[in-house]
Amino acid sequence: MSFRKQFAIAIFFALSLSSVACSNGANPSRQVTNPPAVAEPERVPGQYIIKLADGATLNSALKYFEPYEVKKSQWLMQDYFLIEVTRDPGVARMLEIGRHAEEILNIEPNLIAHTMPAQ
Repeated sequence: MSFRKQFAIAIFFALSLSSVACSNGANPSRQVTNPPAVAEPERVPGQYIIKLADGATLNSALKYFEPYEVKKSQWLMQDYFLIEVTRDPGVARMLEIGRHAEEILNIEPNLIAHTMPAQ
């Protein structure tokens, strides 16, 4: 057998082994991994931003949060207010309250915004 033929067979054999190794996951650089889980956004515990419906007052909206002891309420702009409760029932419960309260158009947790350092 000629050198060229032996060389071609050796190359073919080497390529065959590498494709088998890749297909069965032996090559770690080609392994498929699951994407990382999406983390919940950071929020200020107990703080929520609410938007009042037209004609609603802050006092009429705060009655829904009495069981959670409203510690603070602060006007932000237009019909938006920041409320802080002592006993935080969690985001899911607060969203449920917002869905059923006529005085509240929207409620969301007060998320922590991270900024990029200046370059």
